[in-house]
Amino acid sequence: MGRQAAGWIIALGIASVPLSASAQANGAVQFRVDNDGFDFWLRPWERSDGEYTNGVRMSVELGRAPRWRHLTPSAPPCADVDDRTPRCTSTLFTLGQDMYTPAEDSQPYSYPGWRNQRPYAGWLFGSLLVRTARRSTVRSFGVTLGITGPPSLADRAQIRAHEAMRGYTNIPVGWETQIRFEPGVIVTANQRWLLFSGTVRGIRLIDAAVKAGVSAGNILTNAEAGADVRAGINLSHPWRRERRRGPAEIVAMFGVRGQAIAHTIFLDGNTIHPDRRVDRIPGVADVHGSVGIRLGPLVLAYAVTQRSREYTTGPRTHTFGSLVAGLGGLPSVLP
Repeated sequence: MGRQAAGWIIALGIASVPLSASAQANGAVQFRVDNDGFDFWLRPWERSDGEYTNGVRMSVELGRAPRWRHLTPSAPPCADVDDRTPRCTSTLFTLGQDMYTPAEDSQPYSYPGWRNQRPYAGWLFGSLLVRTARRSTVRSFGVTLGITGPPSLADRAQIRAHEAMRGYTNIPVGWETQIRFEPGVIVTANQRWLLFSGTVRGIRLIDAAVKAGVSAGNILTNAEAGADVRAGINLSHPWRRERRRGPAEIVAMFGVRGQAIAHTIFLDGNTIHPDRRVDRIPGVADVHGSVGIRLGPLVLAYAVTQRSREYTTGPRTHTFGSLVAGLGGLPSVLP
């Protein structure tokens, strides 16, 4: 969904956001688009179009945390310290829209068992994340606010995108059956640990990290854990960007993630009187890989994620790709 539109969003966004040299060291802007149409090893008409079918988000990271930095009084803003400071605080703002749909061959009304398939759902949201970064750990706390249902505008976005690409896909049928309007909140806490970092003559070539986190809210309640391995040339630190980095870097990353899900509105339906729901599987696993490049402040990356079955009548796996472009950030894609 929205493959051409997504490209224009990324290009226009990058062109419209200038960053000074100091901002590049302590701040970043990133545009990310997830889509199952980005499975480029398949012919366009063979690519899936369902499940988590599209996600668009813009993130802005600041080296400061103006008011909420008092939650961590011993950690000064990352914008005010050098690389030798033991720990510092930064802030990440994100605006996004996620879209979930049944597969094209499981559209509403098209066969008697259509209610056993994933319902249409849209999620329009904004989030605030406060990070406290050390050399070997990074801890984050965040809150996400948003809405589901027609106000999320997911139905309009997909229908218009499919109208523009009639040669490869069908017009979706059944958005009137989507998850109803509901204000949503998710509170999150996460931590990552750097296990090791391999360097040659001061140039980082490989590192590995593990992570764990929890989320609670009427949209999503889960616990998760995972691990990532990165390899490449002239790697930046995985989460604390040094003020002085080489002019370029190349990164390849592979990782796994497991989730124990207690509730997700996109499968369980609305909190009160759900009229669309499926039998959710409580444990879900992801395998992901990515490649990225940084040239000065410009960052480009591509990732592929394969997710295990999420509900009893769903597909055994679902694969989607991610395209990332940004300024001042890291050439990595994390789920």
